[in-house]
Amino acid sequence: MNNQYQQFSDRELLEILSLSPAATAIYTTEQLIIQMANDTMLNFWGRNRDIIGMPLKEAVPELANQSFIPLLKEVWNTGITYTATDMPAELISEGSMKTFYYDFAYRALKREDGTVYAILHTADDVTDRNLHQQAIVHTTALTGALENEQALNEELTAANEELNATNEEMLSMQQNLLELNNDLEQRVADRVKDLAESKKLLDEILHQLPAPVAVLSGPNQVIELTNASILSFWNKDRDEVIGRPMLEVFPELSLQPFPSQWKEVLETGKPIANREKPVVFNKEQGPRQYYVDYYYQPLKNYVGKRTSIMATVIDVTDKVESRQQLEDNQRMLLDMNDELSTMNEEMAATNEELITINEELAETREDLLSTVEKVEKSEARFRFLVQQAPVAVCILNGPGLIIESVNDMMLSILGNPADIVGKRYEEVIPYPEAEYYLKLLKEVMLTGKPHSGNEAQGIIETEGESHTAYFNYIFQPIHNEKGETNTIMIVAADVTEQKEDELRKNDFIGMVSHELKTPLTSLNGYTQILQQKAVKTGDRFTISALDKVSAQIKKMTSLINGFLNISRLESGKIHLQKEHFYMDELITELVEESRLTSATHEISIPVSEHIMVYADRDKIGSVISNLLSNAVKYSPMAKDIEIYSELKNDQVHFRIIDQGMGIKAQDLEKLFDRFYRVEGSQNQHISGFGIGLYLSAEIMERHEGSISATSVIGKGSTFYFSLPLLKEQN
Repeated sequence: MNNQYQQFSDRELLEILSLSPAATAIYTTEQLIIQMANDTMLNFWGRNRDIIGMPLKEAVPELANQSFIPLLKEVWNTGITYTATDMPAELISEGSMKTFYYDFAYRALKREDGTVYAILHTADDVTDRNLHQQAIVHTTALTGALENEQALNEELTAANEELNATNEEMLSMQQNLLELNNDLEQRVADRVKDLAESKKLLDEILHQLPAPVAVLSGPNQVIELTNASILSFWNKDRDEVIGRPMLEVFPELSLQPFPSQWKEVLETGKPIANREKPVVFNKEQGPRQYYVDYYYQPLKNYVGKRTSIMATVIDVTDKVESRQQLEDNQRMLLDMNDELSTMNEEMAATNEELITINEELAETREDLLSTVEKVEKSEARFRFLVQQAPVAVCILNGPGLIIESVNDMMLSILGNPADIVGKRYEEVIPYPEAEYYLKLLKEVMLTGKPHSGNEAQGIIETEGESHTAYFNYIFQPIHNEKGETNTIMIVAADVTEQKEDELRKNDFIGMVSHELKTPLTSLNGYTQILQQKAVKTGDRFTISALDKVSAQIKKMTSLINGFLNISRLESGKIHLQKEHFYMDELITELVEESRLTSATHEISIPVSEHIMVYADRDKIGSVISNLLSNAVKYSPMAKDIEIYSELKNDQVHFRIIDQGMGIKAQDLEKLFDRFYRVEGSQNQHISGFGIGLYLSAEIMERHEGSISATSVIGKGSTFYFSLPLLKEQN
């Protein structure tokens, strides 16, 4: 919150003070030069504005032998305010010296360094109030005299007639005194009203003062009065602080020296002034240290009792921190001067070395010229090799990716544009995916890390005709001697023919696999019929043989389905049929099926949380079945297999642990590649084409999940996959 206020000029402030109903004057210098006096003060003195600019002693000479001028000089020299009430003063009025009574204050006005630059003199004429008090005393005395006279009247009845006239006169005087008393009371009420208005005006002037001021009342330092400057420094509203103890508003001050100083000023009556003292306030961002100049001055009530203190606080944080920074800079300069002196000595020694080096450089120059000639020949050889390379090559320079060199194969890929050397790469790249590749190139330039891609698809033009092509490429950064990347070499190989062969192969595998499924289905049906007949006849040999045939049919069906799935994956025709199901129920179902076919292994489920997922149940089941089948196949000697399924961070975390033969570290990196099988003497008898884990990885990728494995040779393997809890979408 920013508290803004209007800052008055000196002239405007003097005009405001001159309008005050209270008598006001301002003196400067130790000679008490009258800089300002309002009409009320001039009337007190019986003077006009001709005295402005004169010393007070010359302007009002009748004050010379009274105590006022010495008091003003004491305030000037000490800076301590002086106040008095019912003070008599001898002044000329209507041509003669008369006694008047005043309440007045001499207040020292100080600069930031504490020196006095002026005295503010405010006064109220309380002569009528004083006379009224004297009249009351006189009336009281007269009332006592009347009572004595009545007693005398009883004793001196003979003198009653003579005193009647006197009593009538006394009664008349008493009536006059009562009227005078009423008049005095009215005048006192008017004066009190004037004083209240003067106090209000003083509060307004105080509020507009640029110096931050607050009045703290009583032993608890209740905030009684503030101005806009102090509120701005505190960053508080008036309603937040007025009427509340200082330590309630700012509890952080309780452990700082200020509360004890407030108490000391209130108890001893001695002001306290300090400069550039640290104070810590709690702000929204945390504790913040400021530096302040402050002056604590005691204030008295009308009976002279100290009831509050006026605190003037000036924020000098910027000044102190600037000075501290300046001091730090000066220390740094001194240190730098010392370093420079040392460096000068070193440079003197270095100059001698440079003379020797110059002589050596002269000898080296000829060697460099020879080397430059060799480099130029080497660069020409490099450009020749780039031009003759069997792959497409393009060299880009700088953050603008300016084409420095390009061979004919790259020109062919780019559509054979003319004069592209020296142009920005984005101006000549023809593909719709240009923005994507430009982003990758800028990232390589920024990070210095290469980027490669396989079978990237693009549309190129050959002899005016557009066709789809596939490329393997790498964006290779070239670093300078500082390790910065300023050049990128693009190397691309056209693999369109290999890609098309692969697509034809996948189509063929899909077609053959589909054709094989029909006879296998028939064969499976006949086998089931034969099994039923063998069961009826009790032919155990036939039942055993048909069970083996059925197992081989299932294995063949699984292989054909794997080939079909690969074909669908490659052609993009595999689709997910997502549904809601419980993961633990699927795991239990698959483990039960596996136990029927793998009685040699003990499969346990230590942890399987009841978690509902939204995924393709069949495909997730095939992943779990494949991992379970591998755990059984690759741990022929170890029998224990454990399965865990838990919910962590909105993902299902599945892992299966076996104690089998284990997998080598170099094989783990390629384990999920298509057709990859781990080679080794221990698994030569294990059948498979290396497509199960590849299909599992593809299925998890389409579910936005992940799959991985860890293994230790001779101790077993652990396979993991995580599946996010995706919500059903329309």
